[in-house]
Amino acid sequence: MTDRNGNTPSPFPLFTTQDWGEAIRKERRARGWSQAEFARMCGRRRQTIIDLEKGRNVSLYTFRIALITLGKGIRIETIGRVELERLAEILRDDDDEDDLES
Repeated sequence: MTDRNGNTPSPFPLFTTQDWGEAIRKERRARGWSQAEFARMCGRRRQTIIDLEKGRNVSLYTFRIALITLGKGIRIETIGRVELERLAEILRDDDDEDDLES
């Protein structure tokens, strides 16, 4: 099944900030862009792109600019109920990241 742009949706939803960061990194590398080039195109510092790709806390605006620069977007869709163990894992990952910033 493809969407209206001919893309096949991923069967694996991205839940964690690390998942999103890895997806951004993969898209950037597929275009042959260095982190420095991508940062310039986004109007951000290279360190911000490093943080984004590692799943660290960056602004939603920065995330949006990165997606737009890559020609990507986000679609909100129903994925069904998340199992309790998976939800606990997702929340634990986010809590651990907050502890590092303190």
